Amino acid sequence: MSEQGPDGGTERCPDWTAHGSPESRAHATAKEGTHDPCLLVWSLLAGQLDHLLSRRKVPWCLTSAAGQSQSIIGPRQTQIGVLSSPMTLWSKEALAARASQWSRARGWGQVSVPTLLKWKEAGLLPRPTVKSLGRGRGSTSGWPWTCYRRILTVLALRARGLDRVRDIRLALWLDGGDIPLHLIRADLHRAAEQAIERIHGRLHTEYWDTRPDSPPSRSASRAIARSMTGPRSLEGFVAGLHLEPVADTVLRMIMTSLLSPEGQRAAVAVVHQFFAPGDGDVPASLAAFQHRLPQPVVGFLKDGPVFPGPFAGLLAHPDAFDSPILRGIDSASDGMLLNSRAAVCEAPAWWQAVFEALARALTNQPEALGPYQLLGPPIASLCTSLADRARVYLRHPQARLGGLMSILSFEPLREDGGEGFLTFMRATTATATRAQDFRSLLP
Repeated sequence: MSEQGPDGGTERCPDWTAHGSPESRAHATAKEGTHDPCLLVWSLLAGQLDHLLSRRKVPWCLTSAAGQSQSIIGPRQTQIGVLSSPMTLWSKEALAARASQWSRARGWGQVSVPTLLKWKEAGLLPRPTVKSLGRGRGSTSGWPWTCYRRILTVLALRARGLDRVRDIRLALWLDGGDIPLHLIRADLHRAAEQAIERIHGRLHTEYWDTRPDSPPSRSASRAIARSMTGPRSLEGFVAGLHLEPVADTVLRMIMTSLLSPEGQRAAVAVVHQFFAPGDGDVPASLAAFQHRLPQPVVGFLKDGPVFPGPFAGLLAHPDAFDSPILRGIDSASDGMLLNSRAAVCEAPAWWQAVFEALARALTNQPEALGPYQLLGPPIASLCTSLADRARVYLRHPQARLGGLMSILSFEPLREDGGEGFLTFMRATTATATRAQDFRSLLP
């Protein structure tokens, strides 16, 4: 995205929301916070997810050794200040002046020296670097050019509606920023706690029966159907994906099965167990729902992982239960936090590779669907569309935080600091990606 510079030229500026319509709608609600229960539950079901921000290069200038200024790196050129050298340390006054010029060009206001100092104390900016001037000549301190890029990122996040220091700090860290982990751990704990409390307040869970293995009460069923599993909620979920007509039709056919009495019972039971420990009504409701599903799906449900399993009680209120999410955030090692972040960053490519592999498998062997093999091509089209959407929708802030919370809450993943899980994701992505050009290796 190019914008007008102060001298009439254009400059490439960071734009983390302009992914093109209709996908940009997935980013438009970043300022709303993690309070949408439907999206958060779908994120937790996915298990691991990715970026709030795309990795875009923020421009900066250089000057040659002779002092001749070079224009900003980018497809179009303009000048907004210069850097004497990548090794030069900037004073806080120089940083504030240059950042203010860049910010005013976009109508974002002034950046003052006290503001930079406040951001430094909050961990948004690194501390100054001390540089020796040589023996007997003392030392000097300042910030490298990378700090200027960090300032521009903070300004862009504030322009997107992230006003709280905690939210900006989490966004910077999830995008690979070097933030002290004790601050990140406290921010994650508070963000997760507030998100869980908001969801419970919206669903009025104080009227639910959340005893272990208890089925959903009438009030719980009504609240879940109204917010997540009812016709309006499913319609909004499908419409929000903006799929191609064929893929949209196939997904609507699949979702329609959830509107039957058996489907609603199973969907409500699954969502309910995110808020209560134990299996609840999930086994019985899924057994009653299986006769409406294709035989391959029934076989997967019988032979696949047992649900709810580790998801049971994941969103249980921390005032009444030992929250797995909060326990995971507090007990995870620093290495686990970093590996979880890497897994969240890897998730869009991982899900894209999974959907593409499913599409190729259904295209090459539709008979795997048994009597439903005529649905192979349209379901493959649906998988292709979802693969294209993965890199956009899994960067949503709610999806990223939901995925991070989900990973940290699984105690088996914490045993090796998340290294095995991250290695598995990267190996799967690499294998599926390299196999794209060797279709003979696929079924």
